[in-house]
Amino acid sequence: MHIQTIRGNIYSYLRRTNEIVGGVADESDYTWRFNPLNQFNTMSEIEMFIIGITEQCNLRCTYCCYSGDYVNNRIHGSHTLTGRDIDVIYDFIQQIAGNRRLRIAFYGGEPLLQYQLIQYAIIRGRERWGNNVDFSISTNGVLLNNEKIEWLSINSVELAISIDGTKVFHNKHRVDIMGNGSYERVYSALSHIKETYPEYIPCVLLQMTLVAFSDIIQIAREWNSDGLLKSFVLSNIHGLSPNFINGVKTVDYEETKQLYLHILDAYEKHQDWVVLKIFLDECLAYWKDRPIIDARQSVPMATCMPINSKIYIDSQMQIGICEKVADKYRIGNVKNDNLILDIQPVFVEDVIGKTTEKYLLKKDDILFTMTGTKGKRDYFYTAKVPSIKKNLLLNQRVGCLRCFSSEINIDFLCLVLKGEYVLDAIFSTETGNVSQGNIGSESTLNLNIAIPPLTEQHRIVVEIEKWFALIDQIEQGKSDLQSTIKQTKSKILDLAIHGKLVSQDPNDEPASELLKRINPNFTPCDNGHYPAGWQQTILGELFNHNTGKALNSVNRDGVMKDYLTTSNVYWNKFDFTVIKQMSFKESELDKCTVTKGDLLVCEGGDIGRSAIWNYDYDICIQNHIHRLRPKIDLCVPFYYYTLAYLKENNLIGGKGIGLLGLSSNALHKIEIPLPPLAEQQRIVQKIKKLFSVLDNIQKALEV
Repeated sequence: MHIQTIRGNIYSYLRRTNEIVGGVADESDYTWRFNPLNQFNTMSEIEMFIIGITEQCNLRCTYCCYSGDYVNNRIHGSHTLTGRDIDVIYDFIQQIAGNRRLRIAFYGGEPLLQYQLIQYAIIRGRERWGNNVDFSISTNGVLLNNEKIEWLSINSVELAISIDGTKVFHNKHRVDIMGNGSYERVYSALSHIKETYPEYIPCVLLQMTLVAFSDIIQIAREWNSDGLLKSFVLSNIHGLSPNFINGVKTVDYEETKQLYLHILDAYEKHQDWVVLKIFLDECLAYWKDRPIIDARQSVPMATCMPINSKIYIDSQMQIGICEKVADKYRIGNVKNDNLILDIQPVFVEDVIGKTTEKYLLKKDDILFTMTGTKGKRDYFYTAKVPSIKKNLLLNQRVGCLRCFSSEINIDFLCLVLKGEYVLDAIFSTETGNVSQGNIGSESTLNLNIAIPPLTEQHRIVVEIEKWFALIDQIEQGKSDLQSTIKQTKSKILDLAIHGKLVSQDPNDEPASELLKRINPNFTPCDNGHYPAGWQQTILGELFNHNTGKALNSVNRDGVMKDYLTTSNVYWNKFDFTVIKQMSFKESELDKCTVTKGDLLVCEGGDIGRSAIWNYDYDICIQNHIHRLRPKIDLCVPFYYYTLAYLKENNLIGGKGIGLLGLSSNALHKIEIPLPPLAEQQRIVQKIKKLFSVLDNIQKALEV
């Protein structure tokens, strides 16, 4: 049926599919395409990687798929990723994406509950991909404070903040564990961003979940009169969709039609109401040419339909197609020349299975991966199918070789396929786009390989396996040696910090005299377990301490200068790949300038990470870096090694990721040993000598 609004515009209502589209439409043009979720199997067009940092959440939204009344409902849990998990996920992303530009989004639960982990992930991501990656966070906004906003703005992290209309509607559904609304806290964070970081506003997007379509007009009216909300971009409006096979509720089509007409009429009168425009635009975009989702095995959530442009990795390291769908689809079963069966396979219905019998794997089939990064040879892994109890189906972009001759030793053939001359021949036929490489089945079948007599094949396999076993022993020895090197370095630092690495010289000026130069009234105390001549003190007694300048809109006067952020500071080195600038007044330079010999310590991220500025020029720092400058003549490298020791032993910032940053007060109170100055210098010389030997061994292992 066709609909004409008061202003004379024509819309079409398609009863069968509950669509309203602009213009005169033939219902046959809008036939649903049924795309079962189990057809998701392509990796070539992935644009976004969504990482579920944690299952934990500080809110209990009434419509959330973790707490709402849904079939196959998920629950709030305690699973949270670790720093090591992030590294593994990034390896996975690297394998898929190659060199193309990335978007990485952090999701939850509430991701900002793991703020330190997010910092770690962003810092590691910048280390790996530089400026070729964009980061975003989907958050309820409740935990946003000045510290987080400042860091996120400096690092150009996009925020997608949920705010469900105005106060009444938001607080009705987005409540905390005690049932209290969260609107005021979110609104306060937005206000702070606008007042203090106006340049960050383009990176802050608002998104709304609309529980009742009938509320949209009142929400639009109130939103339009709110100057703060209007200053941010409303990126989308999620509506709880009725169009899942086993969805949230059954919708009366006539009622829905009248509701849409009412909304269309309101929009024609108030086209400046951005909420109505976004809602209607998304409605039309959603209904036109989008698949129905079979939600009988999924969690029906919003209008965000899974498409092959994104991958979701949850807090249990499971891979799915959408953060709002519970089903998990595994990839990467063939990797590093092994068939990995502990990665959950995809199961299909029996009806589908009967039509795909030709894809069933058999014992001694040889699998090979056919897609990877263009030019990097990070695929064509091969693996022999072992004796298995379950039926396994061949997936897209995984090839299968099945030998029908009894004169071929399958293990021999697997070894041949790993040979350099075979790989050279295979990859000489590589096709694909700029980032993705592909190997065709024809290229594999046309390989020319030499086949010796069967008995010789057996002898070759036995001999190679013997040598491979020896190589594995060597590799294990290398791994053990690397572990030993790490443990040895740790032991060296332990001995150094406790006065056991070098001998004491009774002629050295005692450390108490150093402290008297700072405080003439200093009275020596019992050294405890430290050698004679040593003193125990705190870091703040030996070093003058400053932090740098915060980047904000309030203070932009002065001269533009280069400055360091935590992403530039690493253990005993600096990364100058990206150096930013901001303005500094003359009165700020003394506090914020680093000069040769200063010890820099990171406040957040990898808490306590330190390096000595040994360059002949000065540079400024931002406020998440501590600058330590000795009050008296000290051997600053000794205190770099001291901090490294304390960090390794979890004595800085507590244990694990996700704790508070290293505040100025906490840094000041860190207990440290103070040897005589001459002994500090001998200790550092000894550490450098021993570490040099160990580093040379490490380099030899890496060859």
